[in-house]
Amino acid sequence: MAELVKNPSIQSKLHDEIKSKTSDDHDEITEEDTQKMPYLKAVILEGLRKHPPGHFALPHKAAEDMEVGGYLIPKGATVNFMVAEMGRDEKEWENPMEFMPERFLPGGDGEGVDVTGSKGIRMMPDGKGGGRGGGCRVPPGPLAVPVLGNLLWLWHSPADLEPLLRRLIARHGPVVSLGVGSRLSIFVADRRVAHAALVERGAALADRPEVTRALLGENGNTITRASYGPTWRLLRRGLVSGTLHPSTTRARVFAPARSWARRVLVGKLAAASGQAPHGVMDTLQYAMFCLLVVMCFGERLDEADVRAIATAQHDWIVYFATKMRVFAFCSTITKHLFRGRIKMALALRRRQKELFVPLINARRERKTRTQPTLPENGTTFEHSYVDTLLDLRLPEDGNRALTDKEMLYDEIKATVSDDHDEITEDDTQKMPYLKAVILEGLRKHPPGHFVLAHKAAEDIEVGGYLIPKGATVNFMVAEMGRDEREWENPMQFMPERFLPGGDGEGVDMTGSKRIRMMPFGVGRRMCAGLNTAMLHL
Repeated sequence: MAELVKNPSIQSKLHDEIKSKTSDDHDEITEEDTQKMPYLKAVILEGLRKHPPGHFALPHKAAEDMEVGGYLIPKGATVNFMVAEMGRDEKEWENPMEFMPERFLPGGDGEGVDVTGSKGIRMMPDGKGGGRGGGCRVPPGPLAVPVLGNLLWLWHSPADLEPLLRRLIARHGPVVSLGVGSRLSIFVADRRVAHAALVERGAALADRPEVTRALLGENGNTITRASYGPTWRLLRRGLVSGTLHPSTTRARVFAPARSWARRVLVGKLAAASGQAPHGVMDTLQYAMFCLLVVMCFGERLDEADVRAIATAQHDWIVYFATKMRVFAFCSTITKHLFRGRIKMALALRRRQKELFVPLINARRERKTRTQPTLPENGTTFEHSYVDTLLDLRLPEDGNRALTDKEMLYDEIKATVSDDHDEITEDDTQKMPYLKAVILEGLRKHPPGHFVLAHKAAEDIEVGGYLIPKGATVNFMVAEMGRDEREWENPMQFMPERFLPGGDGEGVDMTGSKRIRMMPFGVGRRMCAGLNTAMLHL
């Protein structure tokens, strides 16, 4: 918003686009209208590039020694990514400190930018992801005075350190290491190194450092802080498939909530017209929290309750970021030196629970009623994120196969009515978990470990190798479905990987764009019965 105020010509272009795409008899702009506004999207992308939500992504923890960009990242090291610096790289962006939405329009240097970073990182406003090399070295950094130097680093938040980190990067290069706490902390400001770390070696850097969980008596069962493993996968999959995935009906389920939040925003801005401009940001934040509360708890709350939740969340996030980092250094000692900080953190957590638990219990009570209640005066919504958590069973060691079996059985029972003598082919088309089980079986246990051999009709070069005319070429099908660089925990049977949000979602069995698994072969000699085989399975 500040950039639009400072750039009236951009604001005028955006206004003209909105006026041209909406009719005068519209009371409000719909989501369908916004899909026809490329300049609006360009303004949003330029805002995310120049002003990302956070200047750092949440820190990652290395699960093993790894080599990235020619540097050694030791096992257990904390790795931080300087998000803002990547969006302002002069080698990547033309005039990066200038606000130019046009760069994201056709012909601009940001056209078609991939914000997921799966192919290459140019900006990463939301963060990314999912052995010791010969001659590899730990990233350079300043000499630190033992103990004292560590404590001085911990006294500041990452935001306070950012100007200092910029000077270190100018001196040492785009990857620097600091002795922060009792572990090594590495800061990455280079987009190519970030891509190599978060995409190419994503599994090795998918964990989070454990700092305060034990001190606060928390079990780590949150998406942002959970250790990389079955619990994190279950929580993330539930959030994506149950609430956030754009291809599901969930996006439409929350359309009335988004419409209501827009009306709240426009109404408050109109009421404040002519007043001091500093209230614009507060109004935007309030409208966004109105929407988030509805999505989380399925309830439209009054303004006082929404602001109480927003304040509780803000206070916790700021306190955690600025005051709790000291416990990364020898927590057995610092927990006694800084007892007041732990008490304050626990008090902030209690305040969150006081606000959240009644809303959660209300959804639980609503779910257990024999007759579902209709929305009351438009304040209660049919679906919420909390609903997806109420029946969630966190995985335990040794029960993986049983959970898969139960989930498949539950899906079949839910899809087929009790008066059916048999399951029909039409029924199976409504069972995504059944399809996921079949795909996971084909990935881990393909019908054959090799496809039928091919013969080269001429001398060809593939992957830098010469294949002479007449040579026999074999493809190791099973190995491709178990490639650790492609599949997360490939030797584990996880049908969920093929559901929305999983690493196998939308896999192309034909391999026409990319080969991830090829149980029926790929190319011109691919098995002609692929579709029939899938139906029979």
